[in-house]
Amino acid sequence: SVYSSLYWPFGADGSTNSYRLGWKSSMETGGCGYQWGAGTHTYQSCLANDYYAEDYNRDCPNSGGTADNGAEVRAPIDGQVIFAGSSTGYGNRVDIKYVTPSGDVIVFRIAHLQNLPPVTVNQWVRGGVTKIGNVGSTGNSTGPHAHVVLYRINASNCYDALILKFDA
Repeated sequence: SVYSSLYWPFGADGSTNSYRLGWKSSMETGGCGYQWGAGTHTYQSCLANDYYAEDYNRDCPNSGGTADNGAEVRAPIDGQVIFAGSSTGYGNRVDIKYVTPSGDVIVFRIAHLQNLPPVTVNQWVRGGVTKIGNVGSTGNSTGPHAHVVLYRINASNCYDALILKFDA
């Protein structure tokens, strides 16, 4: 059997996906930002169905917190970079594509990065190892946080948002 690993991308050493270093999602107690289906990015287009997007933070930006600004972001999964740049709403972002053993195409997006990503389109990145940017507040953002979405590309070549939960 072939397995894929999903790594905690924010400051962990890449050895486990349950070592979260105090980061919380918008769905957790103490988390902030938009919860499922309530964000400003919700279904903007065929390539942006963010119904299940999560905003990760340690220091709530909605309360003026800025401690997360500049935190390193590593690739959460092995894959190929299919977008690395700036876009309306998301600001600076990276999209990483991974093809599962069964042939499903998964895309992992991290947005609102501080600067343009240090990776390039078609570059292969390693989960938990390759730096893809730093947490920021670019685009439509209320403060420094990591906007994270996992998609599956459907038969129409559009993005379907998937529920993503990192172990706590």
